[in-house]
Amino acid sequence: MDTIITELKRYFSLVNFALCFIIFFAPSLLSQPNIPLDVSGMFNERGFLKSGSVSPDEGEMINNFNGNLCYTFPMYSLKGPGDIHLDLSLNYNGSVNYQVIPAANSLLTGNSLPRHNVSAPGWILSLNGMAVQMLNFETNFFSVPNSGDSIVNSGVRMLAMGYHLTDNLRSLESGMRDVIILMRGDGSAMYLKRIESSCSFGINYDGCYIGDYYVDGLDDYSRARVEFIEYSTQPAYRNRRVSFMKGDGLTYVYEEYKNQYADFTYNIDLS
Repeated sequence: MDTIITELKRYFSLVNFALCFIIFFAPSLLSQPNIPLDVSGMFNERGFLKSGSVSPDEGEMINNFNGNLCYTFPMYSLKGPGDIHLDLSLNYNGSVNYQVIPAANSLLTGNSLPRHNVSAPGWILSLNGMAVQMLNFETNFFSVPNSGDSIVNSGVRMLAMGYHLTDNLRSLESGMRDVIILMRGDGSAMYLKRIESSCSFGINYDGCYIGDYYVDGLDDYSRARVEFIEYSTQPAYRNRRVSFMKGDGLTYVYEEYKNQYADFTYNIDLS
């Protein structure tokens, strides 16, 4: 009996210590800016570069949380001065995030586009963990429903997030923050948000679409500098240059251009 009482006292002592620890430290922990209020993104693991639950087996990787299969084929590696290096690989991801837009371009005027998320496999050519080419050569923007209000077979036009779709596809409204989407080399999407919060000067103010950007994600301190490379159109429609720095000594430069889809010829250069 004495032994049982001693163990119970030890148990309740540990419980009291844990409660005191939580009460004392919880306010400071919750005040940390890196702890998100919405944790849904923590479980949206589509690749392997930022995943904490992947079991690798040589080039094959399986996510322990959602079972997603990834595979990487190293293609070329070049050692540069210091810690600078170039690694080229071809990666397979069984769950790339695509969007399908079930509409026709006649819906554009006065309407917002319907957009649906779809998960499907994809092949990505990766340079130092950043996507430079997808083996997806989609030529159409819209997935036009047939008379039965359905889309089948090749009529489904899958547009990859961070590759085909790289921004909000709209002008900013009050309270909105500009977002740029880039694809990592494993097929997952990375969201760059403008560091300054909402733009208070109106949607046609140049500064709402350029400046310093950060990666919206846990334990990722990459930064980007965004500037215009076109000046003769509305700010929301101008091409920009994104200089992305992820801390490996290199700067990855992206330049926007207006896609010309076979069914979406509005995206023309007005300069």
